[in-house]
Amino acid sequence: MVHANKVMIELKRARAEIQSQKEAKIKLGLPPIIGNFYFSKFIPQLTKQGLVSKLNTDSFGSEETLAKLLSGDINLALIGSSEPLRSPDLKLFLLRQNPFTIITGSRKDSIKLPKLLSFSQAAVNPFIVFNEGFVHNKAFSYFNLSADVSPQIIYKTTDIGILKNMVSHNAGIGLLTDLAIDSHDKLITHAIIDDNQPLFNIYLAYRRNYQLSIDEKKFVKLFQSHVLRNKKAPGF
Repeated sequence: MVHANKVMIELKRARAEIQSQKEAKIKLGLPPIIGNFYFSKFIPQLTKQGLVSKLNTDSFGSEETLAKLLSGDINLALIGSSEPLRSPDLKLFLLRQNPFTIITGSRKDSIKLPKLLSFSQAAVNPFIVFNEGFVHNKAFSYFNLSADVSPQIIYKTTDIGILKNMVSHNAGIGLLTDLAIDSHDKLITHAIIDDNQPLFNIYLAYRRNYQLSIDEKKFVKLFQSHVLRNKKAPGF
């Protein structure tokens, strides 16, 4: 039964891969935060290489994106993780690392916190958090366990815009990677000083036994070349 199930999974993947080759599309998994605040910066380069029109993207949280990649529903993915990602079935390339930060609103009546703080200091305030399946949720659980706290959660969402807006209007505070903070956000960031804290890791991933198309090889090479050029830059 175990062997038969593995064969059926491989057969499903093979059929999906054959169909992908016929469609000549890059089936890409792209979680919302990575899509909005990291991937979007590569659009000019992707356009120059004629790859934008080849993209067929699905946008889910990183956990669901990983599951779809392993099942063969998508062939390439940018995946977020709050811990080093390892899988014998995947080829993984670390693209970027960013810290998590506490965010508060910038209005006069917003919650006041020091610019540098421990998570236990932040935890006395109510939080707005992401739903299950988001990297931030795992990081939030890690901080809670490490600091031995159980902060009040007043709202859960899958939408980063809603989370930011609620924090900016002083409904609570949030935990967010600094990658997702824009200069126009009405937010204040507070660096967490706890030891051994998790990072927001972005990986490019595809199945180890998957044969990349010519366009997919161009896509992978573009991101790998960017990392090699920027190894010494902040966040790498």
